[in-house]
This record gives sequence, structure tokens and C-alpha cells, in this order.
Amino acid sequence: MKTFFKTASLATICVSFAGNVLAQQSLPLSLEQMFELAETQNRDLAVMDLAVSEAEEGIQVAKSGRLPDLDVNLAVSYLGNANVFAREWKDFQVAHLPHFGNNFAFEASQIIYSGGAVTASIDLAKMKRKMALLSKEEMRENVRLMLAGCYLQLCQLQNEQKVYEQNIAQTQQLIDEINAKHAQGVALKNDVTRHELQLKGYELALTQISNNREVLNHQLVIALALSEDTHIEVNPLALIQEGKDTTKKQAIASSERDVTQSEQAWQSEVPIAQLYGTAQAQALLESMKEIYGILLLVAIGAWLFAALFHPAIRPINLFHPLFTTIRSSLSMDMLKKMRAEKRSE
Repeated sequence: MKTFFKTASLATICVSFAGNVLAQQSLPLSLEQMFELAETQNRDLAVMDLAVSEAEEGIQVAKSGRLPDLDVNLAVSYLGNANVFAREWKDFQVAHLPHFGNNFAFEASQIIYSGGAVTASIDLAKMKRKMALLSKEEMRENVRLMLAGCYLQLCQLQNEQKVYEQNIAQTQQLIDEINAKHAQGVALKNDVTRHELQLKGYELALTQISNNREVLNHQLVIALALSEDTHIEVNPLALIQEGKDTTKKQAIASSERDVTQSEQAWQSEVPIAQLYGTAQAQALLESMKEIYGILLLVAIGAWLFAALFHPAIRPINLFHPLFTTIRSSLSMDMLKKMRAEKRSE
């Protein structure tokens, strides 16, 4: 009978715990889904988005300092007639005046030179926007780190809860067997008490695990801006598979990025037609250099051959000509003079 009441109390605790869980909204989420929800629903990230938007508006306001300022004023007035009195309030007269009047003014101004104040204000606004983006990125990393830590702790606590539930079931079965042996006089009462104490330790640990799960669930619900009665369910196996898929996606993205960079580098280079034309021009230039070298060698060889067989054209004879060369030159000059004199006669 005592064993029956213990079993019934344990069943009541389990049923009440299951009823509390069922009363909540069960929401299975993966770690990637938590990150996506945090991007759209986290309050801290929403505040950072507002800060970035404010910084962008500040840039537009700073840029408006380069625009001209326009000012338009319009005024309408009404004047009544003037009453004129003499001294001692005599000779009352009425002076008729124009009643309606108006004034219209249009003013336009443009900054020509401000000493770089407008540009400095724009740069300052851009720096504020950059700081807001960095703060947002830092907040995003902190939120993701917190979500990942809570998710992993939930996975650990879920595994521990399964282990303790199995230990409780096995310990309860062992207590039933020891009670049966005690009824037969085979086991001692001390054995039953020892295992019952062990069972209470398991139940206390299970309660602590349940409380820790509720605390972590509450933190996740607040971070993701969900309803308070939401119970987040985690799947450790899905987390492992998700890690494998993420690694595979990163590898594919890295390979695609390398291919894209190589294609961009190839496209940014000189086109094939231009390369072919440049190569042809370079080859033609090299051929011309070779032909020029060959012709120069042939000319030098011909000059050396002529210098050997015709002493008159040797280089030394340019400075020290031979006697025969001098005589032939003089004779040619004398013949030219004689012919010129004959023609003159």
C-alpha cells in the first residue's frame, strides 16, 4: 500500500508538470530560426535600427546646408481715418487716409564659402552613422551569443532531464523489487530506505532542471519578444545537422566567392583581341630589330672588305691621304680651270 501511494504521488507530479507544459504554447525553434526572429523582434536591435535611421537622417540634414535658403513674407494691413483736433479740442476734422496696405518680401540666400563647416558637419554625421552601424553589429553579436548560450544550455538540460527520468524509472522499479524481497524476508528495510532516498535525490535534481529550463525559456521569450506562455522546444540532433549544413554552405560560398573573384580578375584584364594585337606588334618589333642588326653587320663587313682591297677609302687616309690621291685631285682641278678659261674666251 505504501508503494502504491508513492507511485501515485510521483504520477501526480509528472501529470501536473505535463499539464503545465501543455498549457503553454509549444514552439519548436532551431538556432538559425532564433537568429532570424531576433533580427526582426529583438528590442535592443530595434533600438539600434532607430539609431542608424537617426544617423542617416542626420546626414541628410547636414547635406541640406549646401542648399539655398528661401524665405517668403506676406503682410496685409488696414488703416482707419485720422481724427484731427485743434487746441482745447475744437475744430474737429477727419483726415481720409488709404485704408488697405500690403507688404510682400522674398529672400533667397546661398552659402558660398563657410570655411569647410558644412563639409565637416557632413563628415561628422557620416562618422556617427558608422558608429551606429558598429554599435548595431556589436549588439547583434551579443544577442546571438546570448541566444546560442541559452539554446545550448537548454539542449544540455533536456538531455539531463531524460537521463534523470530514466534513472527515476529504474530506481522506482528497483524499489518495487526490493519491497517484494523485503516482504519475503530476503532484503532489509535499510535497502528500501537507501533507494528511496536516492529516488528523492533524483526527483530534486529533476525539479532543479525543470526550474532552470523555465528560467532559460523566459530569457529566450524576452529576447525574442514572444508571448509569456510560449514554451520553446530545442532539438540537439537538429543543431548538429544544422552545424553540418552551415559548414557545407560556408564551404560552397567560399568556393563560389573564389570563382567570382577569378572571373572578375579575368574580366578586369585586357581583352583577348588587344592582347593578340600587342603580341603581334611586339613580335614585329623584335623582327625589325633582328633585320636591322643583320643589315648593320653586312654593312660593316662590306666596308671592311672594301677597305682591304681599296686603300684609298681606309679611315687613316681621310686624315693622311696618299700622294696619288692628291695628284689626281690637283689634276682634276686644273682641268676644270682650263675648260672654264676656254669657255670664257
